[in-house]
Amino acid sequence: MQIRWLRKAVRNLEQLHAYISEDNREAATSTVLKIQRAVAQLVKFPYMGRTGRVEGTRELVISSTPYFVVYRVKGNVVQLLDVLHASLILRASHQANLKFHLAVLQYLLTRLNL
Repeated sequence: MQIRWLRKAVRNLEQLHAYISEDNREAATSTVLKIQRAVAQLVKFPYMGRTGRVEGTRELVISSTPYFVVYRVKGNVVQLLDVLHASLILRASHQANLKFHLAVLQYLLTRLNL
């Protein structure tokens, strides 16, 4: 297997390094190295990440960090699509959950008016 970093993933990795570096350059470098070491494992174990939220993708959770890498396997290439902070997903799921509950509430209110 080969590893191929797509532009978006590289850009996000650089941005997370820059962001963490504002407070602690050593921690930023350590985090990036953890991500790179975890990604390197995909050469031997391309399906070690969990099934992704988007069809056809997988997500590699980076232990001891709040980050995960979104990737897909195409032939003998592991394409790294994105590097994300877990809080982005939590916020998105809370918003969807809130919208669902509001829709249910709206439905019930409509039914009560009948």
